[in-house]
Amino acid sequence: MNRRGSFTAAEILSSAFCPLDCKYCYVPKTNSMKSLHKEIIRSLEDNSYIKTLEKVYGNNLKYLSFWGAEPTVSFEKIGRIIPQIFIKFSKLKSLNFSTSLMTNLQNLDTG
Repeated sequence: MNRRGSFTAAEILSSAFCPLDCKYCYVPKTNSMKSLHKEIIRSLEDNSYIKTLEKVYGNNLKYLSFWGAEPTVSFEKIGRIIPQIFIKFSKLKSLNFSTSLMTNLQNLDTG
């Protein structure tokens, strides 16, 4: 059994809802997923998202990846906490998103 802070990489849920209906998608479009998405958004807003990361990973987090139904749905909320993530996890080397980039493309800086 691993002790707190012994993990260095995380791939964590950052969305549980997507407004699209892609044929290849395996994520169910259910009310429970919508409820889970609301919980994720609430945790991004009230800072419990970072507190949970800190509780599990201590200060050893080096690699962080956001994934979910469609992470760009919560991209704005995630963007607000990224500076705090880099402050809390000074060893962080990589921040990634697993996304099809199908929604909220206006939030991405392509310039």
